[in-house]
Amino acid sequence: MATAILACVLAGCGSEPDVVPSSFVGLELDLLSYELSENTVLLVQDVSTLVGGMPAYDGSGDDAAWIIVAACADAADVFDATTVEVAVVSAVDPPSDLDERIDDREFDDAVSCDDGRTFR
Repeated sequence: MATAILACVLAGCGSEPDVVPSSFVGLELDLLSYELSENTVLLVQDVSTLVGGMPAYDGSGDDAAWIIVAACADAADVFDATTVEVAVVSAVDPPSDLDERIDDREFDDAVSCDDGRTFR
């Protein structure tokens, strides 16, 4: 469902509801990072250790290689936000239960969501 809402918003479908940060949870980081305003600060936490991996995100690689597992922003609509924080894990060989763990909101605490980033 999040993908359908996101696709409609990016395609310019009429008046749509806010694209909340959680709309991107379970999707690749590039779907968010490429769409944010150049004035939006994107904070990325690599939490690969929570799924048995090693942290490797350094901001210089392909954002499509990272899956967002938690997100928050300082605005209800991420496209209006000035700060967005996400937690990511590597999309290379993710654990088979990753979707279930995301659905169970296991990673919500992986983003601090302080300093006004209270929208999930």
